[in-house]
Amino acid sequence: MNIKDSPTNIKDSRVNIKDSPTNIKDSHANIKDSFMSIQDSLQQFSFT
Repeated sequence: MNIKDSPTNIKDSRVNIKDSPTNIKDSHANIKDSFMSIQDSLQQFSFT
C-alpha cells in the first residue's frame, strides 16, 4: 500500500517545490512592505 502510494507523494513534492519560488517571491514583497511601513512610521515620528 505505502509503496503503491509513493509515486503520488513524489509527484506532490515536486509540485510543492515548484510552488516554493512563488512563496519566496511573496515573502520578499511582504518584507518590502513592512520596511515601507517602518519608514512611514519613522517619518511620522520625526515630524511630530
